[in-house]
Amino acid sequence: MQSQTVFHSMETPGLRWLADRESGAAQAIGSITGSMGFDQRSNILPVLKEHGYEGLFQELSRMTPSLSR
Repeated sequence: MQSQTVFHSMETPGLRWLADRESGAAQAIGSITGSMGFDQRSNILPVLKEHGYEGLFQELSRMTPSLSR
């Protein structure tokens, strides 16, 4: 079995090989300081902006108000 893609795994009861992530958000947060190698979660923000993701996240926030906490 191969790793699940993010979009296909969101409805899976347990994420990751050990099923130790309660949600896709928890998986993403853990990956930032884990396998992606950032010292702090906030260190990823300049990289996301540099690659044009800021506008995409703003649009997603407008489309999905529940994500704009």
